[in-house]
This record gives sequence, structure tokens and C-alpha cells, in this order.
Amino acid sequence: MNGVASGSHGVESPRADHVIVVAAIVTVAGVFVALFWDAWGVLLQRWASDPDYTHGFLVPLVSVYLLWQRRGMLKKADLSPSLSAVALGIGCLMISGVIRATSLILFARVLDPAAIVPCVFGLILLLGGWGAFRWAWPSALFLIFMLPLPGFVSTLLSHPLQRAATIASTFLLQTFGVSAMAEGNVIALRDGQLEVVQACSGLKMMSLFVAVCFAAAFIMRRPILDRLLVVISAPVNALAANVIRITVTGVLHELHLVGTNMQHDLAGWAMMPAAVLLVWAELYLLDRILVPRSDATPLVVSVERPRQQDEKRKPTFAGGSA
Repeated sequence: MNGVASGSHGVESPRADHVIVVAAIVTVAGVFVALFWDAWGVLLQRWASDPDYTHGFLVPLVSVYLLWQRRGMLKKADLSPSLSAVALGIGCLMISGVIRATSLILFARVLDPAAIVPCVFGLILLLGGWGAFRWAWPSALFLIFMLPLPGFVSTLLSHPLQRAATIASTFLLQTFGVSAMAEGNVIALRDGQLEVVQACSGLKMMSLFVAVCFAAAFIMRRPILDRLLVVISAPVNALAANVIRITVTGVLHELHLVGTNMQHDLAGWAMMPAAVLLVWAELYLLDRILVPRSDATPLVVSVERPRQQDEKRKPTFAGGSA
């Protein structure tokens, strides 16, 4: 009986440990949501009111999916926090606290959401150490893409992006036979004009494309070089998608199918499929350009065989040497 009892205890203890771990995670998640309840409210309001940030609703879901996909790393991970992990985790929590205090002092609610990411990193390091950090850092870093871009970044980069989108779109329209001329950030058409305003510069959509490329880099099973190229090419894909959007709007306007005011409305629903299609097209090109690594063993050049052939070719003389 004692043997049976000890055996049953050995089977049930892992289940009990599993329940404790799940309960601890749920408790920490509940406390985390309660502490940042107002910050989440700011984000939800921005996602619902700004069509350029509607993808924010999907960012937490993709972050959780990245955790689930990398769950195999937890089997061999050491989840005991070391002294260095605890120190860095406390530092991350202090940074999060400073950001929240600054938002309260300056009455800047837009700073509240920025405190979420360092707080997540701090909790990961304090609860699971470096083992949990190696497992969860992509998901924690991916949360950055749910934050709106700072205003000064938009002001600094919007004009160059507007100009680049205007020039490229005008070139494509002329290539397709549409009468178009760039005048500043306005494309003059035969029956109207397309104005590439700051909201349509493509800067705010940049975060969407970077988010899609970042997630694809961790989800796909490809060499590290392919993943890096996908992430680095995100700004180029964003500019290309914006140029395609403006060009298509100009062509449709020239055909009297849509009005010019439809240009920004198309971005709300068309940019996410465009991002996925551009990433797929890039991977297709990489498969055609980069030579895949072969697992075959290299050819071994023998040095003995030529000597044997030379010996066979050496002339022999009957009756001794000459």
C-alpha cells in the first residue's frame, strides 16, 4: 500500500505543480491588467478612433501566439531567476514606474501605454530568469507595435515620405498612360488632383508593416538571413504599399470609378492584406535569388588514384632496365 501511495503521489505532484504555475501566471496577469487599466483604455480608444492603428487589436493576440509557438523552449529552460536577472528585472520595473510618474506629473496620458513594455520585461526576468527571457522576449518586444508613434517622429519624417510617395506615384501613373504631374505633394490629374496629405504619407502605416514582418520572421521556418531581410525590408514595403495605393486611386479616378477622397479610406482595410502579400512576394523572390544550403557532403578529391594511373602508364622493358 505504501508503494502504491508513493507512486500515486509521484504522478499527482507534477499536476499540482502545473496548477500552481498556471495560477501564478493568471494572478500576475490580473495584477498587471489592473495596474495598467487606464493605459489600456488609452490604447483601446486610439485603436478604435484612428484607422492607422486598428492593427493594435491584433498585436496582443499575435504576441500570445508567439509564446505558444515557442513553448518547446520551456522544457529545457532553467526558470530559476539568477541575481543578474533579478537586478535587470527590477531596473525594468523602475523604468516603467518612472514613465508612469512622468505621465501623471505632466498630465500626458499618451505616455502611460509606453510603460507597459518595460514592465512586461521586468516581470519575465523576475519570475522566470534568463530561461523565461529567452523564451518570451520576442512576444514582449512585439508589444511595441501596439503603441502609437510619437508626434515628433511623425512630424520629422512625414514630409520626406510624402515627397517620395508623390514622385513614385506620379511616375507609375505616367507609366500607365495617365496624365499626371507632381506639384509639391499634389498630383495634378486631367480631371482633378490627388493630394498626398500628412495622414497619407505612410509613416503611421510603417508600424503595421514592421509588425507584420517582425511576426513573420519569428513564425516562418527559414534561415536567419531570410528573416533579417524580411524585417529590414519593412520600411521599403510600407512605402511600396503606399505608392501602390495612391497609384490605384489615381487610375480609378481617371476611369471615373471613385473620387479622390477615397484614397485614405482604402488604407483602413487594404493595408493589412497588402502587407501580407508583399511579405509573401519577398519570400518568393528570396527563394529564387538565394541558393539554399545543401546537406550533401562535399566531394573528396583523391590523391592516390592519379599516382596509380601514372604507375600503370609507366613503360616497362623486358629483360631489365635500358
